Amino acid sequence: MQIVLDALLYRQQQHAWRIYGYVILENHLHLLVQADDLPDQLAHFKSYTARQLIDYLHEV
Repeated sequence: MQIVLDALLYRQQQHAWRIYGYVILENHLHLLVQADDLPDQLAHFKSYTARQLIDYLHEV
């Protein structure tokens, strides 16, 4: 879960995401987010967090 939270914080600080709410569940998450070029921003967020989670799972 920390990987997702860190990625959200990074997007908020570096890419001006306005995060209005989120729910992290066992196998997915819900976001209420505002950002310029949101589809592209979400694609980068998903790609980054997926890679981080896969790398983490290979370590444990």
